[in-house]
Amino acid sequence: MFTRPVVVHLPHCLRSTRRMAANQFSAKSAAKSPVVRDDNAGEGNEPSRDPNLNPRVARVRQLMSSGSADGWEKCWEEGVTPWDLGQTTPIITHLIQTGEFPEGRILVPGCGSGYDVVAMASPERFVVGLDISITALNKAKERSSSLPNARYFTFLAEDFFTWTPAELFDVIFDYMFFCAIHPSMRSAWATKVSELLKPDGELITLMYLPVDQRGGPPYSTSVADYVEVLNPEGFKTISIVDNELAVERGKGAEKLGRWRKNGWEKCWEEGVTPWDLGQTTPIITHLIQTGEFPEGRILVPGCGSGYDVVALASPVRFVVGLDISITALNKAKEWSSSLPNARYFTFLAEDFFTWTPSELFDVIFDYTFFCAIHPSMRSAWATKVSELLKPDGELIALMFLPDDQQGGPPYSTSVADYVEVLNPVGFKTISIVDNELAVGRRKGAEKLGRWRKSFIQPLL
Repeated sequence: MFTRPVVVHLPHCLRSTRRMAANQFSAKSAAKSPVVRDDNAGEGNEPSRDPNLNPRVARVRQLMSSGSADGWEKCWEEGVTPWDLGQTTPIITHLIQTGEFPEGRILVPGCGSGYDVVAMASPERFVVGLDISITALNKAKERSSSLPNARYFTFLAEDFFTWTPAELFDVIFDYMFFCAIHPSMRSAWATKVSELLKPDGELITLMYLPVDQRGGPPYSTSVADYVEVLNPEGFKTISIVDNELAVERGKGAEKLGRWRKNGWEKCWEEGVTPWDLGQTTPIITHLIQTGEFPEGRILVPGCGSGYDVVALASPVRFVVGLDISITALNKAKEWSSSLPNARYFTFLAEDFFTWTPSELFDVIFDYTFFCAIHPSMRSAWATKVSELLKPDGELIALMFLPDDQQGGPPYSTSVADYVEVLNPVGFKTISIVDNELAVGRRKGAEKLGRWRKSFIQPLL
């Protein structure tokens, strides 16, 4: 609903492999077994080698099978951590040096002693390292707390599967976390990854792929195992390549996978679009007919199948419909491309939050876009609205106001939520009225809000 797929330039030293053509897997249900997590790897060069031939890995398995809930903590206490390289993972260093690692908020679950966390942290990236081992985190903090970039990372003792952060992430980096958890938890892993990422977020997985394992950790893992649980959550494969920078024990057994979250595309592909009226929003028709909808350049973010875009388009209005779902935009173009007013509108596959148009807008019309984004993104939404509007531009928001929602989308929303983020960026309320033309179950739950962007921004 708000992002286009991103083309990623792959590292020069990585050899592309054939992408898995597995799109029809069904998700496994997650068993209610104790949460098992963290990185690991066998010491042998061959991925099929029995890890129990390595005394350190055998000891890890012994500690994990003892029935204790703190098996990973005991591993760190005893120093039995064969997965810990004692340095930054080489492929991470490469991606950072070549500018191929994304910026933004980064999460590293099962971060251990934190080398990768510290390496990523910079003014362009704030990195959160998560682990359940206090010993591991103490080790990470001890070696990193006085580093020059310490303000750009933090370490938290949290359970990945139950943790709820105040803000979502742009990127999650998973290195051997997946193969360390019990296979029954993999569907829950994928669901949690989806929950923690922003709508257009990226999952980067350095996949350690041991095979023919009897038990674990590490458990037998294949690329297909990732695809099987990520596809149902709406993730699209960007690339899967061999990791030619793997350290000795991982050579031939690691691949770098990159995945883009796009749950909205999945909704449109499956036809699960309860927000789509299949017609122009009645209040828009009314505002056009009564001459109350402004003229000029109009933006409709999250335009879906485009009914409002087409209705607004005329010689006095050029309308841009924005969406991240290619399926939605194809649907919009299919039914509208031959209409008489087709010269007055266009549809673009762009991310509202990162898109930079060549010309600003007179009006932005938002209908259910606000309540569909995670509440942590609402301030960014207001800032972007301000950036895209001309100095005296107008925001028209048809506010769907569901309350007492557990999760989302749609997320619980109130008029106060709009005011809270719009006031600091200089918007003044023109009017807020009930939408008497709301349809079906939306009756009584919608208001039409109009805000004017001020010339002078308030002092914060």
